Amino acid sequence: YDLWLNGVPNDEVMIWTDNRKQVPAGSRFASGVSLSGYRWDVYATGGNGYIAFVPANGARITSGTLDLKAMPNYLVSKGRVSSSATVDQICYGVEIVDTGGKPATWKFTDFSITDR
Repeated sequence: YDLWLNGVPNDEVMIWTDNRKQVPAGSRFASGVSLSGYRWDVYATGGNGYIAFVPANGARITSGTLDLKAMPNYLVSKGRVSSSATVDQICYGVEIVDTGGKPATWKFTDFSITDR
């Protein structure tokens, strides 16, 4: 997921659900953070313009439900995001880095976002 805060493009919070040996930009500032039923490692660039939640220990989240609001709430509690920040756009997709030289296909089914 990409959560764009305070206008697009401005501050970006990424929530990785499936990762194969990639490391986000910035530095890890927290490990094993429990949110939305999963444990996350959290990375940020200087100034917190880019923050990424990556499933801890190489976990993959290939289906299920995530509480996206839990991530910005955590960041506000840690002083990484202002409590007055707005979420202006939510995106979901694939950022292809490497397929090992082989063809690959991604399928997304039954995707939805619910405001609770």
